[in-house]
Amino acid sequence: MSLAKFVPAPKAAQDSARFVQTYLLDKSAREFFLQERMKDVVALAKQGNWSEASKEFREQTGADIKMSVFAAQIAAIV
Repeated sequence: MSLAKFVPAPKAAQDSARFVQTYLLDKSAREFFLQERMKDVVALAKQGNWSEASKEFREQTGADIKMSVFAAQIAAIV
């Protein structure tokens, strides 16, 4: 008997899967963050300013806070 029948996937895993589905389904993370509109997100994230990178991502995409925090963390490493 599978544990998945009784316990759903952890919320963080569901949220990260939703981020991939929304923003990365048809391109790599590198391709996504190389877009012109993401240059400030990447610059802020690489400076370690995840909160401002997150805010900029929300302004560019209309994403919610949770998705924008994922984006800031990913942008820092691409």
